[in-house]
Amino acid sequence: MFSDPNFEYSQEEMDAVLRKHDGAWNADDYMMIFNENLPIGKYSESVYFIPFLIDFVRNANSSSSGLPDVIENFLGWVHRNVDNLKRDGFLEDIISDFQNILKRDLSTFVLVGCANGWYLPAYFNRVVEVVSGLNRVIPQRHVADELIEEQLCDLTCFASAAWMLYLSYEYSHDMSLSISFKSDYVGKFCSVRANIDKCASVVKEKGCLSECELRFIMRLVNSVVTNRHQS
Repeated sequence: MFSDPNFEYSQEEMDAVLRKHDGAWNADDYMMIFNENLPIGKYSESVYFIPFLIDFVRNANSSSSGLPDVIENFLGWVHRNVDNLKRDGFLEDIISDFQNILKRDLSTFVLVGCANGWYLPAYFNRVVEVVSGLNRVIPQRHVADELIEEQLCDLTCFASAAWMLYLSYEYSHDMSLSISFKSDYVGKFCSVRANIDKCASVVKEKGCLSECELRFIMRLVNSVVTNRHQS
């Protein structure tokens, strides 16, 4: 049973989660179990569900409803319970699993057209939330930044250059809106104009992109330059 320490959920809601068999939980269920601020249960009541949540995140498709919120809340929950997770031997496995998810997503770059006319890389929202969340879990370690630096260091590679442009846009755009995309590495990277110019050049020369896709990416480049290099 869940104890509902914050008196937030009805008995029917809690029973509905418990009636499901292992692995059948959806985004709404995980948002209750691992809600960063109002979890459905205490730490000891929630740890059982960790492997199932990781499988959910790993196997979700790029359009899975609620996925970014699930990742944000779960990694926020991990941050709040980091001492308990470290004591029980779960912390490093969680970090490793999410690093592997991030590594897989960053290994390829495929654009997906959105209804609003934007083009985003497949799993872009998952990448952004995993980067921010992992860097927050243990701020002194910046485990996501370490992986980005290692995975995307070859800027002569189309996928690496394209991903760095999109992550740079996310960082500079979030700064202008006072939103927090947590990546010191990306922030330092996009503060150097030569890095952005190099990535843009590689994307133009090596990317098999349509005219519309390339035009959209160049708009992102101009936005990064405007936000980060005005002076």
